[in-house]
Amino acid sequence: MTRSPSTRNVALKTQEPSLILLEEVGGKGRGVFAGREFAAQEEVLEFLGNIVDVGALADLTHALQIGSREFLTASGDIDDYVNHSCSPNCGIRSVGERVILFALKHIAKNDEITFDYSTTQTGGYWSMQCQCGAPQCRGTIGDFRDLPASVQQHYINEHAILDYLLEELGVAPSKVSKAEYKSGRRSRKKPIPARNC
Repeated sequence: MTRSPSTRNVALKTQEPSLILLEEVGGKGRGVFAGREFAAQEEVLEFLGNIVDVGALADLTHALQIGSREFLTASGDIDDYVNHSCSPNCGIRSVGERVILFALKHIAKNDEITFDYSTTQTGGYWSMQCQCGAPQCRGTIGDFRDLPASVQQHYINEHAILDYLLEELGVAPSKVSKAEYKSGRRSRKKPIPARNC
């Protein structure tokens, strides 16, 4: 199945291309940078691509885990180039059938957009040495369960983890207010998958 962009994202990508920019990042290839400021909790971008079983993928580069065995394939768009950080400025969440990246805190124009790849991973399908350079770098990117308990709790409290992982951990998605729902925060009754890059 192909995930199609929402009307809102199509408008953002075609009418305001400066919202997010693709640039070279020393030692890491390409990265995504803010073309304007983003407020905390504001949606930054949507992950797109085809939903496939992990068994259908020969390479998980640019694939995002969105379920225990489901992955989004590369979309060919800017969402394929968001880099990992152990101290990210964005989180990931499900909003209906969409998988979005949202600002965990204020993001200034020209800041690199990053998220913690471990917030989407389970099953031991993938790991890599981290090169984020953050002072609190963990050295390895792996499954959510491998994160320190305090880091896991931080992401759970920020609603920066996909619902399928919460269900695997036995944590019920929290009920959220209308304002949080509109900003992208909401709970789901039915699981939807996560990301890997």
